[in-house]
Amino acid sequence: MTVSSRIRKSAVLATAAVTLAAPLALAGPAQAAPVPITCTSNTTSSDVTPSCTRNVDDGDAGGVSGAVRLTTTTGEYARVEFQAKGEKVIMRNTWRAWKGVFTLHIRTSDGWKKHKSWRVDSGTSLTSTFNIAEGTRVAITACMEAAMFGCAGNNRLVA
Repeated sequence: MTVSSRIRKSAVLATAAVTLAAPLALAGPAQAAPVPITCTSNTTSSDVTPSCTRNVDDGDAGGVSGAVRLTTTTGEYARVEFQAKGEKVIMRNTWRAWKGVFTLHIRTSDGWKKHKSWRVDSGTSLTSTFNIAEGTRVAITACMEAAMFGCAGNNRLVA
């Protein structure tokens, strides 16, 4: 091997390293995934599995995002999510026969107060945006229109 071919080989390897590393450098810090937690309220029936998540690394310093999901044995679900960054509530209902009932609560000096409630049709997604003071504690609940299925809630969230 000659000196010029070693130089060419080094140049090619250096170019490849920069090309592969550039997207990683531009991507920014990785965000943690939501962490499963025990729902803070749960009155669901045996036909429904509740699940709740919490995410403290959601891009909103001091904010805590999270979700509540009710899933049937057939895989249909109703889900509500609170996103601290932008103070959004995102809802989705795939249950064929029932409306999802979702509620946003705000913690005040007098305790938990209902801020807004929605009835969401089957096959529907809905997003609402709010202006909630930073640091305010927030709770979300997901229920089904038929009371026999019950509800689940998550009050470990912060705007």
